[in-house]
Amino acid sequence: MKKNIILLFVFLLTTTSYGEVTETETGILVNNKNLSLSITIPAGFKELPSDLRPENWSYGFIEDVSEEIHPITIGIEALGGTLNRPHSINLEEIKKFSPPNTQIEKFPINVLGFDLEGVRSIIFSNNIENVAYSVQIPTKPEAIQVLFGGASEREFEVESVLSKVLSSLKAESNWLSEYDASTRLGQGIGIIVSIIIGIVVVVCIKKNSNKT
Repeated sequence: MKKNIILLFVFLLTTTSYGEVTETETGILVNNKNLSLSITIPAGFKELPSDLRPENWSYGFIEDVSEEIHPITIGIEALGGTLNRPHSINLEEIKKFSPPNTQIEKFPINVLGFDLEGVRSIIFSNNIENVAYSVQIPTKPEAIQVLFGGASEREFEVESVLSKVLSSLKAESNWLSEYDASTRLGQGIGIIVSIIIGIVVVVCIKKNSNKT
């Protein structure tokens, strides 16, 4: 029964893992050179057993708790390409691939300095209400999706884990931050102004040369 509950949170396909997983005092550190990212899973989690993790998952982690507690599950998926900007979530499309009677809604979240849309889902199974969160993040060279799941009665704890994990993410993005965009814009304006001034100077020199 517990196995079926866990698998509810891993219904989206992911790509294989090419990274180093290291246990530290603060949790599990994931370093993936192919994806050019690092992310930390909080203490109290362990890697999801291979028989429970879909073969295409990049990484899977499960909370190390007693049998009486429904564990929180974390999944990390590489999306196989970058995200365009703006990136908007289509709830109708997501519903087509979700378990029956799943309730889905968007929620706002900031990751890597970008305001993104995440998806919160309520899933009913075996008379248990479960909650799942998923967030697509514009990392490069591939975007990733991070998923979190657990029993609805532990939603506050799921949200806390989500916040800790996503705030630990270190990666580059194919999106420009507001600072980078402003910097590029300022530099561009400076360059075009320099060119204009240069042209004016050349024209003035030519005019003066013609007068003489």
